[in-house]
Amino acid sequence: MSETETRPSYEELLAQRNQLIEELTFDELTGLYRTEKWGRKVILERVKQALQGSQNLVLALFDIRGLRVINNSYDHETGDQVLKTFADKLREIVGENGLGMRSHTRGDEFGVLFLGLKTEEIEKRLREFQNKRLNWETQEASGNISFTLGIVGLKEIKESEKMTEGELFQALWKCASEKEREEHRKANG
Repeated sequence: MSETETRPSYEELLAQRNQLIEELTFDELTGLYRTEKWGRKVILERVKQALQGSQNLVLALFDIRGLRVINNSYDHETGDQVLKTFADKLREIVGENGLGMRSHTRGDEFGVLFLGLKTEEIEKRLREFQNKRLNWETQEASGNISFTLGIVGLKEIKESEKMTEGELFQALWKCASEKEREEHRKANG
């Protein structure tokens, strides 16, 4: 380091560290937890806490329908606005017992991990959410957001007590994804 260069202060390094942690934990576009990196660590910690407290876990997956058409018909900024709008609406229904996340592998897929609530209660709440009219709007266009939904409770996962938190989360995600795809097939004939 030359004489003219100065080292960053402790406060600057701490601010940079905190910024990096935030970027690794939260999806930049939506502000929801990422399903990879540090976001995944937070998710798995919540799974572990729920299991230690003998709480029910429910995972719900949401797949936004028609996002590719929006991106192709308008532009990706419009598609991003749809994703932000959906994330905001999702945040409203998540509450304190839920953890909203955006898939890192499929950009139009979102998840919510609910802790300590009954599967039936969550299903009712989310079906009402699904039947609501969710509007998006930009200067160029407007429309409605529709999505398919897959919901799975901890009791549906066989031998869950033998799984690590990561294995259990993967099993929940896979099962919810299969249910979401089945709903998609039914909706599309």
